[in-house]
Amino acid sequence: MNQRDREIARAVARYLAQWLSGVVAVGALALLGLIGLMSGPEDFVLFLKLGRLSPLIMIFTGSVLAWLLLRVAGARSERHEEC
Repeated sequence: MNQRDREIARAVARYLAQWLSGVVAVGALALLGLIGLMSGPEDFVLFLKLGRLSPLIMIFTGSVLAWLLLRVAGARSERHEEC
């Protein structure tokens, strides 16, 4: 593979990973919202205090961080290509 093909493959992989992490983040946030709507505010706060929602919060946080890192990597590669 030449250099151009590698750059295209990296860009496609970065785009797919960014898309997937964005979908996971939106899904986790929607699930947290549904739990909050279905259980009511008192039960939602109780679930938070008991730590039952912490895995879902960690999934959301991790996928948002991955999405942001992929956005930064994409911006850096575009800036690098311009130089």
